[in-house]
Amino acid sequence: MNLSHSGREIYGADGHVGHATAPGFPNPSPAPPYATPYVVQYPDGTIRWSTGLCHCTDDPANCLITCCCPCITFGQIAEIVSKGSSNCAVSGTLYALLCFTGLSCLYSCAYRSRLRAEYDLEESPCADCLVHFCCEGCSLCQEYRELKNRGLDMGIGWEANVDRQRRGLTLPPVVGATKQDLEAGIADQLISVAEMNHSHSEHEVYGADRHVGHASAPGFPNPSPAAPPPAPAYAAPYFVQFGGGTRRWSTGLCHCCDDAANCLITCCCPCITFGQIAEIVSKGSSNCAVSGALYALLCLTGLACLYSCAYRSRMRAQYDLEDAPCVDCLVHVFCEGCSLCQEYRELKNRGFDMGIGWEANVDRQRRGITLPPVVAQGMTR
Repeated sequence: MNLSHSGREIYGADGHVGHATAPGFPNPSPAPPYATPYVVQYPDGTIRWSTGLCHCTDDPANCLITCCCPCITFGQIAEIVSKGSSNCAVSGTLYALLCFTGLSCLYSCAYRSRLRAEYDLEESPCADCLVHFCCEGCSLCQEYRELKNRGLDMGIGWEANVDRQRRGLTLPPVVGATKQDLEAGIADQLISVAEMNHSHSEHEVYGADRHVGHASAPGFPNPSPAAPPPAPAYAAPYFVQFGGGTRRWSTGLCHCCDDAANCLITCCCPCITFGQIAEIVSKGSSNCAVSGALYALLCLTGLACLYSCAYRSRMRAQYDLEDAPCVDCLVHVFCEGCSLCQEYRELKNRGFDMGIGWEANVDRQRRGITLPPVVAQGMTR
């Protein structure tokens, strides 16, 4: 066993020795205080995979998605491995078409080879082509876990991961540990941003005791550096930030009744809620009416959840939100209505008037007319 740094940084069981970043990322900040298992390096310079080929149940959510719709997993892998040159949706669609010809394994094995080349991974248990031909599902799951264990958020794409890395918001490796294990290990770091930092930053925040700043939306111009506004008469709860730089959603997935009006609208006509979300998340590039109409048409095919989950991923990337309670695709497949309501409330709680669209919100921001967050008072730290 060699714990010294080589071409790839490695981890020791006694502490974090180095962070295995994705190819093309700048060197990260000093290693975080997480303990992770060894990354084993062989004498020939190759490195062992962080998980075995048949360890699919190490990530049950991804295992389920890959079994039901492998094109989703492959699309996410392809975008990360190609460093953004291959779009997730395009790669996934092409993979789905090739599945009808039986040649999809030849397409996917090429990305396994590229992944091994980038991370110096061993060719195991056999040649890449044979692995994908005989165990296509298991190989996709293994490649997905490998990238995830190296700190990549597979749901938000390459560009958003690069942006997070540049801002110092890197996810801790999760090899051999569940999310609950990591949260327990960094429980003492789960403090409010208001307590942690009283200076204004990219996302200004609210503390329970007084108003620290305003959480403006990405793309909005920063407010003038005038004297800070007086503290409002209401008290908003904490924004909790995890050790990896991600933040907790302001409301839970099942808190639909926190906004009874939106809950009723989403139950009766979810295309309205989705259209409003799509316009805000896309910063006006997607029109509310057009997005809502397309969503309604996709509802007839049963594929609307795949369309809407893409906007959840974009929203998480913009606000550094945690991937909870599970991966975006499963949240929308099993709880489409609840997920739309949660995303609507999140944007509303960040100061958006969801009924007037992106341009009108930008105009309000420029004129200094912002809405205070309306996060429910019952939320705890």
